[in-house]
Amino acid sequence: MIILHGESINNLDSSAIKMLKEIHKKYTKQGVRIVFTALKGPVRDAMSKGGVFYGIEFENCYMGIRQAMKAHRKKKKPSGGNGKYGKYITQIND
Repeated sequence: MIILHGESINNLDSSAIKMLKEIHKKYTKQGVRIVFTALKGPVRDAMSKGGVFYGIEFENCYMGIRQAMKAHRKKKKPSGGNGKYGKYITQIND
């Protein structure tokens, strides 16, 4: 999962929209989920109008990083190890 924290993003132009779509396409093919946190209303509107949410959906937008991680944990219960970076994910959530 990749979390894009948007707290400091105030607006998006067409090149940013295009790049977000390309990033989503690239990582979706690899099985990586992309989520957004702390997006401001005008930024969400620009992303929606630009078609970013066609593949990502609003359900992948969260108020904060902890909320996104908590939702990710619920969707994907770890089975013993959580791989190479499991200990870091646990540290963020606790």
